[in-house]
Amino acid sequence: MKTICRITVFSDSLPELEKIAALGASRIEIQNSTLYCPCFFDVDDCNPHFDEILALVELIKKKASVQTSFHLVYSEEERSNAEFFHVRSTYAGLDSAYDPNQYELLHYYDTVTMQGKKLYDRFEHVRQIGSIIANKKPIWKTTRQFCSDYGSAMQNLYCSDFAKKVIESGDLTGVEFYNVLSAKTRSPLSDLWQLWPKECEDFLAAGPFMQTRTCKECGRTRYYTAGGRAQIKIRKERTPEGLDFLQVPGAVGADTGYPYIIVSRKAYIALTQAKIVRSMVFEPLCRAE
Repeated sequence: MKTICRITVFSDSLPELEKIAALGASRIEIQNSTLYCPCFFDVDDCNPHFDEILALVELIKKKASVQTSFHLVYSEEERSNAEFFHVRSTYAGLDSAYDPNQYELLHYYDTVTMQGKKLYDRFEHVRQIGSIIANKKPIWKTTRQFCSDYGSAMQNLYCSDFAKKVIESGDLTGVEFYNVLSAKTRSPLSDLWQLWPKECEDFLAAGPFMQTRTCKECGRTRYYTAGGRAQIKIRKERTPEGLDFLQVPGAVGADTGYPYIIVSRKAYIALTQAKIVRSMVFEPLCRAE
């Protein structure tokens, strides 16, 4: 696995920018019709100066607006050895409509100290108690038969009739399919299903660059994955056996209670071999030591 960092600097005249380029970060030229365009750099942790470049970025933040985003790239060997995968869809094709009867919500606010500063921390407990309502259906394509929706922070997962048949014919366990209702008629929409994996007790573990806190309302561990660099792992001894679709409800994020959906290697192979997962991201999960 390697970590790629995209650096966005809203200035083009700082001497540190030349230093970043000299240390091996690749400057990305992006055509923009506006008069001003920020500077973009990409660098990965295979670069021996990776940490030095990130230190320079911290210096630049004192002079200009800077954004950094991290992306983890996994090798084929890591994928072939993984027993479980975190799964999500980058295609937010479902236009969901808000309905207060869909979710049961409970918020609480607490004051916490991070890096010497007192900040507000928010937990949002979410439990789905009604069918998802949608204004319009996603547009399925031959190789894209799954989608998410922005309303669930892209955590919920939906599929087509064809994807449902692939899962059922593959004898994959641990998943139910819920109807999605039309916002106009409140009747089930055709060729559209919400996947609902088996809810399991927490078997996750924090990996590098990840912070955790225990929620004082429900006792669950919250895993902070902001920035894209953090890794999450599994505790094999606590992972339920015989399930191909699993979820740890309300376990991820500082202010989200949406599920963390995990699939087995068997499900990963079945879905990828069917060539219907163009929008899907499968993140290999290694065991916690």
